[in-house]
Amino acid sequence: MGELVDQCTKSQKIAGLLSIILSIITTILAFVWASHDNDHYTGWLGGFNKCTIHAVVMILGMCFCYTQALMSFRVLHFLGHDLTKRIHAMFHTLTIGAIITGLYNIIKWHNFKHYGHLSTMHSWLGILLILVYFQNWVLGIISFGIQRLGIPIEWKKKYLPSHRFLGIVGLLLATIVMQTGIAQKNWVDGTNGCMYTFNNYNEQNNPASAYTKIGMGCRMGMGIGILIILNCIAALYALWQFPVEIPQTTYVKPAEKLPEIDELLPVQEIL
Repeated sequence: MGELVDQCTKSQKIAGLLSIILSIITTILAFVWASHDNDHYTGWLGGFNKCTIHAVVMILGMCFCYTQALMSFRVLHFLGHDLTKRIHAMFHTLTIGAIITGLYNIIKWHNFKHYGHLSTMHSWLGILLILVYFQNWVLGIISFGIQRLGIPIEWKKKYLPSHRFLGIVGLLLATIVMQTGIAQKNWVDGTNGCMYTFNNYNEQNNPASAYTKIGMGCRMGMGIGILIILNCIAALYALWQFPVEIPQTTYVKPAEKLPEIDELLPVQEIL
């Protein structure tokens, strides 16, 4: 019977690098998405107002910074454990900063527009994500970051699997929250270019023929959503601990010592 071993295969390293690249591309596109003014027919984010800053900063934190933190031990392990751990903690802390900045801006925007708070699934999933992420970050800092606390090594060994598991849960929640945020942006106003009506039989039965009716900003937002999902898949593959069959050593019983011939036959028979 095989044993579970913690090792990173070559394909997982490639997936980790792919995840980092996807997170970088996604973040760049998010800034492009936000940089265009919205005329309510193209679907762009509409310039850098507080709502737009919330979207961009959250993608920066939960896609780019989070990915770098998770992939650090998979891709940068050659730098040594101590330096890799510092990079891991740094990107997680930057993610915390992005979350706080994003929350501040969206609350100010809702107050300015007189929008109700916590009125969407996106906001409630965001709260769940924050609770999971913050507690895992705090316990991680206490358990592995502050050596002066003298946390017993036995506790660290017991907590590490839970720390890894909650990191993966956080990645999945972050992906879902970003998807619901993009969907909410694209559908909050039916005139923003993401909804269209078909005019003929061909458009009704062949949606691709009417693709150009979808605003460019909407296409950009949905493309970012697809990249976020691909990033999540690549990261999950890189982080997964696959069962590896370890060949068992066959025990061979040593041969019994053959009795001396003197012990088998009487002396007179030997002579």
